[in-house]
Amino acid sequence: MKLFKISVLLIIPLFLASLVVIGETPGATPYSTNDKNAANFSWERNFKVGEEQSVTIEVFSEAYIHEKLVEGTRQLTVTFLVFHDGPSGWGKSIQDLPKDKFTGPGGHVEKTSLPLSKKGDKWVGEITIVPQKTLKSIAIWRSPNEGGIHVGYNVQVFTARTKESLDIPKEQVEKGAELHKEAWENAISEARTDRYYKFALYSSRSLAVKHPEVYLKGDAQFLEHITTSSGFSKAYKETNFQSQKLIEGFSGPPFNLSQVDISSYSLQAPQELYPESAPYFDFLDLRVGPLSSVLKDSNKGITQLEKAFLHYFAQKEETFPNPFIIYCDNNNAYLASYNKLISAKTGKEVEKVEGNPILVFNEHSVWYPLMDRDETESDDLLKRVVSKYSSRKRRPGLDDFEEENVEELKDVTALNTDTDRELAEIAAVRASPWGGETFRPLLRKNLSNYPLDIWHGIGLNWIKRANYISPFSAYLAAFIDQDELRTSTEKLVDVWHTDYGFRWGHIWECSLVQYTIDEVKRINYVHCVLHAASLSSVLDLADVKNFLIMGTSGKPSPTHTYTSLPELGLVISNGDIEDRGTMINRDKDPLDTVWYIASGEKWAFPYINYYCGNWAPEELARTLERLIDLYDDRFDGFRSNSSKNDFHFYRSYIESETFIEALYQEQKYWDPFNHP
Repeated sequence: MKLFKISVLLIIPLFLASLVVIGETPGATPYSTNDKNAANFSWERNFKVGEEQSVTIEVFSEAYIHEKLVEGTRQLTVTFLVFHDGPSGWGKSIQDLPKDKFTGPGGHVEKTSLPLSKKGDKWVGEITIVPQKTLKSIAIWRSPNEGGIHVGYNVQVFTARTKESLDIPKEQVEKGAELHKEAWENAISEARTDRYYKFALYSSRSLAVKHPEVYLKGDAQFLEHITTSSGFSKAYKETNFQSQKLIEGFSGPPFNLSQVDISSYSLQAPQELYPESAPYFDFLDLRVGPLSSVLKDSNKGITQLEKAFLHYFAQKEETFPNPFIIYCDNNNAYLASYNKLISAKTGKEVEKVEGNPILVFNEHSVWYPLMDRDETESDDLLKRVVSKYSSRKRRPGLDDFEEENVEELKDVTALNTDTDRELAEIAAVRASPWGGETFRPLLRKNLSNYPLDIWHGIGLNWIKRANYISPFSAYLAAFIDQDELRTSTEKLVDVWHTDYGFRWGHIWECSLVQYTIDEVKRINYVHCVLHAASLSSVLDLADVKNFLIMGTSGKPSPTHTYTSLPELGLVISNGDIEDRGTMINRDKDPLDTVWYIASGEKWAFPYINYYCGNWAPEELARTLERLIDLYDDRFDGFRSNSSKNDFHFYRSYIESETFIEALYQEQKYWDPFNHP
């Protein structure tokens, strides 16, 4: 194995002038326009400065293979590239990017010829990397002299960010911690009376809720959908997350859990899912990601509890009747039933648990002393499991802040009615009305007097509020300095777009389920709505006025969602600043016809004759007038042609002047939307 220390400055002018690259994420299969990917990289964990890390590369395209003299022997090799301090997600040619990203202090590219060996239909090589400074990307490359093919065709680039790529000042870390604490305090306080916050706590997938079983119930619904609907076997295997098929849908067999190699997932401690400088509460911030994102985790790094969820559904389908998940105070997780105990860590049977069980549950029964849940008297198997494996210590260790708030959480997350339980299940899986017949009846049942499109407004507002209590949101919001608002906001967007490399794409069919900022951090690919909602939540947390706008061009065209900042005249689209001096995303046709609009906790589908939301029409009209005056923009709208039982809104276009006037008139008939 070759040892490659990243310390020598090497500039490749021709390469830098003409390479077109595509961003990707650690350990995932790369985006490719071909049927077979050019290459696939994998490694065990995030890179860390000064720490040795082995990287395995599988190359599928012969066009990348060169025969070179290596240490006196002619061998098949691939040109292996390492980038420091440059962007991790590129969507344009390097000559269009600032040159100081590459030629300034610390910005450079290095390459080596990596020997390969043929294995089946691919070539495999290994290299050990010891980063001496921030590591941003690794890639393979072929030059114009190798096969006479233009530089950069189908080059594969992977984000290889070091574990802490940003030097975060102590004051910023402390600011993030304070923002996170305030966000939790506010969410708990508001959840007493605000049902959006109540169910947002379940959308966050935190274990600090009274009914963790709804996470299993929600995941079971998702699993039922993809295992009974055609095409999901291919959807799961699809590695090009920008494939049109993930929008149009696949044909063929449904997904089957036998496709998943659970042993291939590496384990991470819950706190390791966030940047090292992010604030973190050991109990409040314990989360279990939805099955939808765990299955497509870009780094295949999941917690033991998430791995236990995978085992739970896989074993339940096979030979493990009525299993229970055991979760311990040291983050160890197990699957138990009758006289069988499986470790989530190894996937193998063990004799005893290591740690103190604090939660034992399945979809039907729960033992959770911290939250006053004990259903052992009504479930004999639960009673047997608890009796056999529990210890004297039955509560997690809590710090003072957590201890103060856990009693309140016990109350505000209680699900006392069938409606509450169903809504929590929807919030946990984050189903959308476009996700097929599996979710639609439950959505229709709980919103019978409105078109199902309204769930878009409810779900987004759950997600935004769930984002407020994410450690990652607080970490990002701490970049904002009100005294340097423009500079710090642009820095925040640059961190989102460049350092983390989040980019547009889908991991399942478009709009099947939605994702919080925690999952965006893990899956990297996200459609425009969740790009906008995630950044809007961060800006809200940082007290930066912003608008979430879903707009069209007024003619038949797809909608697009973006975030607008009136104080700065910036439009953030798919995680990047795309327009300045405006509130409108003007990519091709101005997206100035409003389908949906939100700001903070107010939202509306502002359709004339069918206005819906918690934002008063008259107040919205005045807001739009101020924005129009501010940047000489225009906001057109729609007139609804829907009846209350329609599945979707049917609408016709109306011009800005008529639209604003009509909003004032709509106030006379407005009935504020009440959360179900």
